[in-house]
Formats: sequence, structure tokens, C-alpha cells
Amino acid sequence: MTMPDVLFNGSVKTVRGQIGSSPYVFEFTDHYSVFDWGKMPDTLTNKGEALSYISNLFFDLLGDEQCWKNWVCPASLSNCNSYKRIKEKGVIHHFLGKVDHNMNNVPLDTPSRFLAVKPVSILRPNAVTEGNKLKWNYDGYQNKLTNTLIPLEVVFRFDIPSGSSLLDRAQNKEYLKEIGLVATPQEGDTFEMPVVEFSSKLETTDRYMSYDEAKMISGLSEDEFKDLYNTATLLALRLKSYLGECAIKLLDGKFEFAWDENRHPMLVDVITPDELRISYKGISLSKENIRKVYRTTQWHQDIKMAKTLANERGEKNWKNLCISELRSLPPKLSENDRERFSMIYMGLANCLFEKLAGKTVFPDAWTLDQLVEQL
Repeated sequence: MTMPDVLFNGSVKTVRGQIGSSPYVFEFTDHYSVFDWGKMPDTLTNKGEALSYISNLFFDLLGDEQCWKNWVCPASLSNCNSYKRIKEKGVIHHFLGKVDHNMNNVPLDTPSRFLAVKPVSILRPNAVTEGNKLKWNYDGYQNKLTNTLIPLEVVFRFDIPSGSSLLDRAQNKEYLKEIGLVATPQEGDTFEMPVVEFSSKLETTDRYMSYDEAKMISGLSEDEFKDLYNTATLLALRLKSYLGECAIKLLDGKFEFAWDENRHPMLVDVITPDELRISYKGISLSKENIRKVYRTTQWHQDIKMAKTLANERGEKNWKNLCISELRSLPPKLSENDRERFSMIYMGLANCLFEKLAGKTVFPDAWTLDQLVEQL
């Protein structure tokens, strides 16, 4: 069997497959993306292989019922239907295995940029302009779809970092109560149970929304919404526990889900350092390091301006405004930054695999302690 044709070229991974047939294949590249820009102008060494290793590991871990039976679930979730299902069978996910160029399954510790996954349908909302505002029509989601992407990003937080966007949203007392906080959060606050929020997945920019709107646009019943919320909460807690065994602290992250054939949440896309904010000995080991570099550039100021202009004009393509009107493009990283950020991905892959199998997959990568010294 040959590798399927390209269906979609994303900013950091390529999706391969044939419409109407399984599997699809995620091909991880060495590219990176920040601030919703898409593919940036340079690459990070071995990033693709490292992400493949890590995502494969997390799918195997979370999909294994033993992972959950060996874990002490918080009392507040121990009797919910989501936990009972996960404890019995593991988390439902779309991962089918790591493959090579010939679509042969290969072991977890074999180098490969390809992960085979079960395809799910994507129903994109229609955008219409009302006045100078874009409105999104999600009517199709009221049809109780199955094997279809839920049009939400589920964001979880165990702390409030400097500049967190949650600080602005939490000024709304109703929203604050909805996400389970009794007092307005402050920078530096931490939570034993994750704060869970929902943002749009299929609109041109991420948009946080109330729980009621998340339920409405997704066509979720109250019980289905609780199942989605509890599944995401359990996943966040189990990941935090597992990473903690490696002395890695999980601070926040996001998940994506589809409905399976029974309308249960099925974990889709991938879980990698690009979807998580993690730290080791107080030093960030996630894409936040790259964001910090770019926040010091004029280009970062220009994309904020472009997004504001697009919103004011009711235009979808803020990136085109940044390029054509503001004449601004992202600069390349320095050679030193490229090396440091490449080592984050390889060092994390090594750390996780050494814990699981006593094996190093990138022999020349820095250890996490060496990373801390450099970062």
C-alpha cells in the first residue's frame, strides 16, 4: 500500500488520505506556527519526528484502560458516566497507529513522521456579514451528527500566567460563575481542578464563548455537554499526573473532539507540546518560548492591528491585510533560537520515552536540565 495523496497542507502537519476511505495520515513537518499565522519562514530540526513520537505515546497511554485503573480519580468525578466509560475501555480516540512510507505499521519507538487516524467529517459553518460583523451559521449541527468534528476547542487551565486572556473574560461575573470560579482570578493563581473554557474551532479567529453558546452551536444536549466537559477534565487531570511523574508541570492546553458513532466524545487531532503549556523546574518547555521571541517584533504588533481592522471591516482574511496593507511578514529566528527550540521537542521526546521504555530516541538532544540552562 502506498502513502495516500495530500488532502490538506496545514501549517505544521499535512493530512493525507482519500475522501470516503480510512485511514487518513497525519504527516508531521519541521515547520512551526504562532499567532494563527500558519507556516513560518524557517524550520526546527527533527520537530516532526518528535511530535510523532509524543503524540503516539499520549494516544497509547490515554487509550489504555490500565492507565486509568492505576490512577486515583478525584471524588467529584469518580461516579460520573464519563469516568466509568473511560476506566473500563480507555479514552475513545481516532488514532490507529504509527506507519512508514509504505503504510506499514511500525513500533512506537521507530522513527516516523506518519500517524494513521480514523477520518471524521468536518461540517464548516457558513459565514455571513451583517453590518460590519461576521456571523456564523451552525444550523447543520442540530442534526445529531456522528463521526463528525465538534466545532469547539476545549481549553483547560491549571494556572493564570502573566497576560492571560482569561483575566479579561473573568471580569464578567456571570461568566466567572459559569467556569466554576467564586472569585475573580489573579495572575499567578493555580487550580487543583482545571478551569475549562470553550472557543470556536472552525471560524477564522478563535472566539471564546459561554457554555450555553458552546452547547447551542454544537447541537449538544445537556447530558452530551456534561460528557464533553467531564471527558476533557479527566484528560487534563490524567495528563497532569503523568507528566508530573517526569517532573514536568502541566499548566494549560487544549483538546479537540469529534462525536463517535454513539455521540460520545472521541479525542481527535493530536496532543503535543504545541497544544500544551508545560514547564520543568519553572522554565517553559512549550511553544510559548517561540511566542515570546516574536512578541518583541514589529510583526507581532502588525498582526494585532490586522485582526482589529478585519473585525472592524467584517473581513475574514486578516492575514492578507497584514501582508498587503501593512506590508508586514514574520522574520526568521536566529540560529541560536532555532537550536534551542528544536531541542525542546527532542528533549521532551527523550524524557517521555526514557520513562516509558528506558530508551533515548534522539541521542544527541539536550537533557531537560541542559534545556533549562539554555532557556
